[in-house]
Amino acid sequence: MYLIVGLGNPSPEYDGTRHNLGRVAVSAWLAAQENFRPAQAPDTGAELWRGTANGQEVIVAPSLGGYMNESGRPMLAILQFFKIPVPNLILVHDELALPLSQLRLDHNISSAGHNGVQSVINAVGTQDFVRLRLGVESRADHTVPSEDFVLQKFSTEEETTVTTMVTRATETLDAILTHGLDR
Repeated sequence: MYLIVGLGNPSPEYDGTRHNLGRVAVSAWLAAQENFRPAQAPDTGAELWRGTANGQEVIVAPSLGGYMNESGRPMLAILQFFKIPVPNLILVHDELALPLSQLRLDHNISSAGHNGVQSVINAVGTQDFVRLRLGVESRADHTVPSEDFVLQKFSTEEETTVTTMVTRATETLDAILTHGLDR
């Protein structure tokens, strides 16, 4: 069984921001699935769905219900409740270290300063899980601090790029479930 989680902040204030791109991508992937039904894990506040995709049983959390920087506690509770091994966690999130439009699939790497990812690592006690990192960096100069930049909405000019990224992210999730990480 896999757990796919999109990191983001609660809506509506954060809808359309760079920091919610992981949440948007996972929601888009889930919307394309036909046989998922609501699921629950006690005391998490997470939006959970359960089903089968590409022959794999999957729990999907497009939203953990709380703020990104506090993602670890509900993530651990979901993993424990469904008895999902940490290496079967696929975390989808925004990444300032990558330019807008670039995606990177990584396994067993540090948070590199991403507070939401660090919260997960702290809670589960390891970084031995999969990360689908979605590049959001598009500043011409870095006068806007990173913590403010990720809370900005994408510009109209960036929307086409974002739509393409979300499509590529959903295809990547399908490929992981179909072929495994090694491929």
